Amino acid sequence: MISSLPLPSRILTAPIVSPAAGDAVAPTPRPPRRKTFVRRFTPPLLLLTCLSLPIFKTMADLTTAQSYLKEAQDLVANREFDRAKAKLELVDVELEDVPAAQKAPVAEAARKTLADMATAAAAANKPRYLRQLNNLIDDAERSVGNLATWPGIENRLTEIFADPVAQVAVPAEIAAAQKKFATFKKLHDRKAGAELTAGAAESVRRLETEWAAMKDDLNDSNLRSLHTSLQRLQQQIHQLPADADATKQLAARVDAIATAATGAAASGETAEVVERIKRNVASYQDDFAGWEQEATTPGPTWEAYTKQTSVKMSAFFAPKTVEFRGRIESILGNLKDNESYKSVATAPAVKAQVDALTAQMSRATETLLKRINPVVAAAEKAPVKDPNELERLRGDVGRALGHDSAESKALMARLQGRLEAHEAATTGASEAQEKLVVTLRAKADEIWPGFEAGFNPTTEINLAKPGQQIRFTADNLMGYRFKPGDFYFATTLGGHPVAARFAPGLKAAIDAVETKIGRSLGDNDDDGKWEVIATVTAQKVRLLAKRQVDSSGTLDGVDVKITTNYAEPVDAVVIEILAAKCGPFAGAKGLGILTPAGTVAK
Repeated sequence: MISSLPLPSRILTAPIVSPAAGDAVAPTPRPPRRKTFVRRFTPPLLLLTCLSLPIFKTMADLTTAQSYLKEAQDLVANREFDRAKAKLELVDVELEDVPAAQKAPVAEAARKTLADMATAAAAANKPRYLRQLNNLIDDAERSVGNLATWPGIENRLTEIFADPVAQVAVPAEIAAAQKKFATFKKLHDRKAGAELTAGAAESVRRLETEWAAMKDDLNDSNLRSLHTSLQRLQQQIHQLPADADATKQLAARVDAIATAATGAAASGETAEVVERIKRNVASYQDDFAGWEQEATTPGPTWEAYTKQTSVKMSAFFAPKTVEFRGRIESILGNLKDNESYKSVATAPAVKAQVDALTAQMSRATETLLKRINPVVAAAEKAPVKDPNELERLRGDVGRALGHDSAESKALMARLQGRLEAHEAATTGASEAQEKLVVTLRAKADEIWPGFEAGFNPTTEINLAKPGQQIRFTADNLMGYRFKPGDFYFATTLGGHPVAARFAPGLKAAIDAVETKIGRSLGDNDDDGKWEVIATVTAQKVRLLAKRQVDSSGTLDGVDVKITTNYAEPVDAVVIEILAAKCGPFAGAKGLGILTPAGTVAK
């Protein structure tokens, strides 16, 4: 038997070309496999076949469909209906790519085979359906009023009434059985209704007694028990005649208990949620007690902020307000994911508690904004001396107002904009300075030979010979080997310290170049060493030479190494620099000075 015999969808929609009356569809033998078919051709013919592949594929699909159709027809004749149905489905698939005119006869033959199969299946199953109908109708008549056996019989009869094959096999018998069963059911409902109603009424009475005993002590265990009883009783009432007055009255009594229980549970849950919120706030009371008074004290200025780093400064002189706002924000945020809170969020007591905390948090935010806004505004306008100060301010704003708050995001965005503008300006200035250094360095290299030619120095240096004009190349050791003092330049010549003063105009020109390039001459390795032409003077000064002493020993059995730095006074000969070149600077007394503009001034 097959449960249903729907015709494949594409066969149903295919154009129908009926064969002439009396024509018969001759069975077509199964074609050889396509693989073997292709191998019979010689290579040149195979190439031609490939060029006509769509035609050969259509022929193969049509032939295969005819073969499946023949198999289906044979299976129907042998009453193997399920296998026949599967073959017809394969026919449908094979005909997918076959042109409509060619597949129409095969599709029509498949449609007829399917119809024949349905008729044959119905005829084959008719005795069985008649036997089942008769037996079930007899069982239904004997089960009228029997609550135990009636549901099963009713379900089996309903299945047969809806069976499409049964509707084809025994349509008249099904109609007669449905009429009889309707009469039996009416009588069954009348007899069973009174018994079911009486049982439901007793169950409702017991539930009312149970509710009266537990409603003053409504704990979780009682609520679960009550919920189970309500579900069971609602299912019991659902089996009663819906239009009966007794059913409506029982349903109303059950609904009253459910409503009262829900209200009582919600009331208890409301009180518990309110108490939990209060406990959460109270647990942090010591951290922010007195926060309201901070609103009356002044906040910091941007200048003060840049000069002081402390917890109090990071909170803009309102640490308790910051703590209060952060705690309340966390407590309110956690409520959003709390199922207990969500179930009673609209309860007046809960809503009042949440609204009060929200209002307090808003006041705390307002207090902080009055302190933070002036600092941020001043930071935006002031020259950026240290970008880290803006970064610190940005972080403190986020911590004080909450990184995700709208106020915090707006202020942090403003500070980020100031940082980005400063970085862009700094990058531009740095690139311009580097470009200037390259230009001045090339110019200095160009003019220095001319400056050197204006003097007649010696490299045989004798610092004990005042008036000697000398020439040397060295690093400026002031600040490295010697502590800074009254001299800009100091070095050692032949192991002897020397300090230099500059001929008029040279030091001022050096200062101008260093201001323009933003650093000291010689700080960049590309500047190279100082090339100097100077005169030895009879003047001597004392410089403070940097010294370092390493000492080691044992302290309480532990090896200890100590490094000590100190300054030692040393005598130095003073020289007067007449001409000098270092990186982007070159100048010579009486000959010219390279200016930051790249020109040579006399």
